[in-house]
Amino acid sequence: MVCEKPEITLRFGRSLVTKALINLYVGKGYFKASVCHAPGGEDTPDPRKGECVVYQDFFVAGLRFPLDSLVPEIFSRFRVKMHHLTPNTIMQLSKKFWAVRTFEVASSNDAFCRFYELHPQGRKVNLEDD
Repeated sequence: MVCEKPEITLRFGRSLVTKALINLYVGKGYFKASVCHAPGGEDTPDPRKGECVVYQDFFVAGLRFPLDSLVPEIFSRFRVKMHHLTPNTIMQLSKKFWAVRTFEVASSNDAFCRFYELHPQGRKVNLEDD
């Protein structure tokens, strides 16, 4: 049996993030009130210039705004945007910046980039006879 790839789509469905949830996150210190907003009624993410799509799980993993000024340099090295990341990537970035600040050492983006690489993860499809 041949299994065809599912159709590629950016349609995620309507976001469950509300203004109340944004206010809760502001209260937890994830970001300042003026930095983020809940999405509108779109079911396909459509960030404007200077905006990015951020998933709730990123905050659990340690994402905070404003970002460290070195994050854009790391993103440019990997040629990624915020929505390409996973919660595990956010944790790795959080650990890097925690270590740099804790031990008051110079940050080396070259070293970080050597240790961590992004690997595209294809969707695994199991067939009945596998």
